[in-house]
Amino acid sequence: MPVELVKVSGQNYALDVRGYTCPFPEIYTARALAQLSAGQLLEVTLDNPASSDGISATAKKNRSEIRETTKTDATTWKINIQKSE
Repeated sequence: MPVELVKVSGQNYALDVRGYTCPFPEIYTARALAQLSAGQLLEVTLDNPASSDGISATAKKNRSEIRETTKTDATTWKINIQKSE
């Protein structure tokens, strides 16, 4: 199943990496951030707990800022990232 960057509205994009394990969520997040411009927002949905830290590190490497991390249910997290540069 390919992972696609989806434009939600205006400056907001979404990436669903549920079902993938490390390092794939991080790789897909890095690819998505590379496509965004400064100020745009990316919401990553994931279900692999280890990837949460990896995605945070990926965001920092890509000069982006974690705005919020939310656990939506027992197995799912949403990480909101704003592209800085």
